[in-house]
Amino acid sequence: MLNLIPPIPTRPIHLFPADSLNRLNCDAARPVIATGDANTFHGAFKAAAGKDAPLKDTWYPQALANSIAGVDLDSLRSDIRVYFNSSVGTADCLPNNGWYYGLDGNPAAGQLDFVTIALREIARGLGFKMAANLATGAKLVGFNDVFLLNLKDISTGKLFSEMTDAERVLASKNSGNLRWIGAKVVAAHGGDIPMYAPPVIDPDFSVSNWDTSLESGSVTIPALSATATITVTPVDDALVEGSETVILAPSASQPTTWARRATPP
Repeated sequence: MLNLIPPIPTRPIHLFPADSLNRLNCDAARPVIATGDANTFHGAFKAAAGKDAPLKDTWYPQALANSIAGVDLDSLRSDIRVYFNSSVGTADCLPNNGWYYGLDGNPAAGQLDFVTIALREIARGLGFKMAANLATGAKLVGFNDVFLLNLKDISTGKLFSEMTDAERVLASKNSGNLRWIGAKVVAAHGGDIPMYAPPVIDPDFSVSNWDTSLESGSVTIPALSATATITVTPVDDALVEGSETVILAPSASQPTTWARRATPP
């Protein structure tokens, strides 16, 4: 049971191990370890106070729609469904990996932190996932969804809601140019946020994740010292991608001299 801030009705989230009847893909090129989404989408609903949905002709994922309405709009189905690949760690699926079920966020090398991945998939079920079809670009039954309304391709200047189906497909793999423009995120971050849009569309990651360029860290050069070591640990996520760049940016205004010495892991 997941308890969210009132007035969201408390509803169960169903977590399923993937079995032979609902097997998650685990090929070497693009294995799927978990997937989550909203069970249903709702539009044109009325809140308990009698008010209409905030946006007309727009889909809301079930949990968000329930929160806005203040009532359970579909009492027969859970709000979110999440599937986990129970084959991980076997000879057929990522044999060098395995699930870590601890609650301390400290998995061993090669282990997949179940809690972190579960939270990610629950977030998608809460609405951080587009209802439109990634493969075709088609909107759900021809209407916008609230996630889609916050996406923009800055290379064309078009919002996802303004694009044709074909344009949405191209924008979904326009790496570096697909941005999240939601007002609260922009205000907190000081600008729009790049979304994950690799050249080859990944149905489980594309568009529904922040871009990997947002992963950052810092190092402080101690007083009386002229150097500091920055360790970059590549993570084998089994995704087929091109070359990636690590960018170092000094935060001080004084002249800085860079010396590069790479030591492979």
